[in-house]
Amino acid sequence: MKKLATLLIAVAIMLGLSQCKRNSVDVVSQNGTSPESIVNDNDAVKRIVKFKKMLSYYKSNPDIKDGETMSLSEAISDIENTFNATYSYSEDMYSESMNHEFILNLNVDSNGNVLITDLATLYDQIVASARNAYANDGFENKIFISLLADVIVVNNNVAVIKIKATTGERTNYNPPIPHIDGPFRPGDDYHYDHGTCIDPSFEDDGADEIFTTKLLEIINSKIIAPQAGCRNIYVNRELISFIGGPNGRPGIFYRTDTTDVCITYDYMNDYWYAEKRAIFITIPQQQELGMPLGVFVSGQINNTIPPYYITHYTEVEYGDRIEASIDEIGEIQDLLAY
Repeated sequence: MKKLATLLIAVAIMLGLSQCKRNSVDVVSQNGTSPESIVNDNDAVKRIVKFKKMLSYYKSNPDIKDGETMSLSEAISDIENTFNATYSYSEDMYSESMNHEFILNLNVDSNGNVLITDLATLYDQIVASARNAYANDGFENKIFISLLADVIVVNNNVAVIKIKATTGERTNYNPPIPHIDGPFRPGDDYHYDHGTCIDPSFEDDGADEIFTTKLLEIINSKIIAPQAGCRNIYVNRELISFIGGPNGRPGIFYRTDTTDVCITYDYMNDYWYAEKRAIFITIPQQQELGMPLGVFVSGQINNTIPPYYITHYTEVEYGDRIEASIDEIGEIQDLLAY
């Protein structure tokens, strides 16, 4: 009987996900299970849709003071998920990226709750700040990549909120060329953070930017295309960072000779493979995370305080994919289009 019940449940799930219908979503995480924060398939999209309607209502009725509240943790999650579902092009390629951080405050009552009216005001402040950063990031073919919101501290009934917006230069997607030993060939020798080994000029991409691009190509190639009438959105976003070397992810570029800044093609393949393994295998196995959404690699040098070294600092954003009806969630909007 237990086996039969399990079979019936499995069949019901398969039928429920066989086509994209209104109020139907597909939550996919790295280990194939739904995250605990999403109680059932519909909850994440329903919360985003509800939050959008709430924002629209209070924006149209700014004088309303009804005293409705929600918890601070729910508020921050709703802000992040709704903003990204509305404005973030998480699946598009970019050649360069830039982080913009700003701090905003939100009043919190003694029970850890926030007024919906205050939350609506905060969301407008976040949109305005992100829009200003996006408009002035210096990129020509712009792309808004993601927004992360975190509570730094709650003090004297005021929550200090850190917003991290990431923008970039949109570029074409080039499917990764499969190689047994890696994507680099003789002559692909790069300075650790700018230029090639032959010409280490600041105008040329260095190893860190090349690593970023090659890793993004892999991330992009693993995107699951949504069914007709649907699009992917990503929730439960989390940013993981690490530094290569003895105290970081093993095998990732690290040298104690700060004058040895050239990475030849064979070492480029070694370091690329180490980054790839850390991002797709090591980190997800150690933590319950979704799929990689974006990555940024930057060269770093420490030649002032022992131990002296050069290495790479890596940021990876993870999230859970949800396949949702466009009729329900809407299309992605351009943040600069008022």
